[in-house]
Amino acid sequence: PARKLISEMMIFANETAALFGKERSVPLLYRGQEPPEGDILKAAERFPEGPAKEYFMRGQMKRSEVDFIPRAHAGLG
Repeated sequence: PARKLISEMMIFANETAALFGKERSVPLLYRGQEPPEGDILKAAERFPEGPAKEYFMRGQMKRSEVDFIPRAHAGLG
């Protein structure tokens, strides 16, 4: 549970910094990711919960890209 909490707080801190930079036109590097093709949650139903399912789902995600323009990140919401 502690690792999950730290992970979520790191995402929250990065989102807060990105919003600050976007609203104030501060030049920052932003990471974005296009959504995957199809419904990976439905496709992953055939795997039991655990590492195999997580590996499959990560394999379906598109690569993230870094840019100076903020945009959505499918893997982080």
